[in-house]
Amino acid sequence: MRNILAVIAGLISIIATLPYIRDTLKGKTHPNIVTWLTWGLLSGITAVAALSGGANQTAIFAGALALCNIGIVIAGLRYGVKRYTRFDIVCQILAIVGVVLWRVTNDPALAVLFNIISDLIGALPTYRHIWRKPREETLTTFIVATGSSVLVIISLARFDFISFAYPFYILASCLSFALLIVYSRRKFALNASDE
Repeated sequence: MRNILAVIAGLISIIATLPYIRDTLKGKTHPNIVTWLTWGLLSGITAVAALSGGANQTAIFAGALALCNIGIVIAGLRYGVKRYTRFDIVCQILAIVGVVLWRVTNDPALAVLFNIISDLIGALPTYRHIWRKPREETLTTFIVATGSSVLVIISLARFDFISFAYPFYILASCLSFALLIVYSRRKFALNASDE
């Protein structure tokens, strides 16, 4: 039953991605390619690390996220933010350092920890993008992804670090993206009405 819930959470993640891909292909959403490529690689690594650590539900969820993130990268090749600033380069390098640290330690728990840290660093360009241009992000995707994270946490067979840390991080991350989008859109709307 727990694996079924994890599969449902993975499917919800895929469904959550569809509005984002649609909006990207319409030119409404402009994903930051640095972030989404980093997320795709790291969620794939997390899936392998979780599987090797026996955290099947987390592995299923992370594998689905890897597919979603790479799908957004492909969709974003035309309308995404592809220009690398110094900030983007630093974030990408730090994310890669996290992957290297995991390979050096070869410990599934450290792999999950380093991937979460790398994922957060890779997310910084998207946080900045949301702050500056909140209308260029798809709020629905982050709201639905928050729900899928809750579902995978409910599905966990055990609550050790390998099983719990990544889904909880994705929950916190998606929720913070959604809240930042709402806040930034309101801030821009208030500033526009003051002019």
